[in-house]
Amino acid sequence: MFRAPPTIPLVDQSSYLPWTYQMRSMLKLGEMWNFTDPTSSVRSSDSDESRVQQAHFILVSAIKDPKAQSILVGLPDNDPRAVWNALERHYLRLTPAAASALKSQFWNRRQRTNETIQEFVDDLE
Repeated sequence: MFRAPPTIPLVDQSSYLPWTYQMRSMLKLGEMWNFTDPTSSVRSSDSDESRVQQAHFILVSAIKDPKAQSILVGLPDNDPRAVWNALERHYLRLTPAAASALKSQFWNRRQRTNETIQEFVDDLE
């Protein structure tokens, strides 16, 4: 049986990207990543319930930022995939690089000649 290390890496704005690599490795080692991976369609069965709960506990325990802890409100119980996705949305939307990339895309976007105004506006959203 997998046991989480005595110290779980903590996540905050400055450590999010390195934290994802550490956490992904830890969850893969414990055969829990398939229940967390946002791109996976694997669903847990009753026999997997303990690993799902452990993955959820590890992710929730890693959050040290009170603002990030507040994003857990309303998420389904024992759903590590929901926690992972919420953390990703929270931290990636706040990075200066992500904001800069979005601004660049916005300012460089031009309406194509065969594109209606509505299509152009819908694409901006």
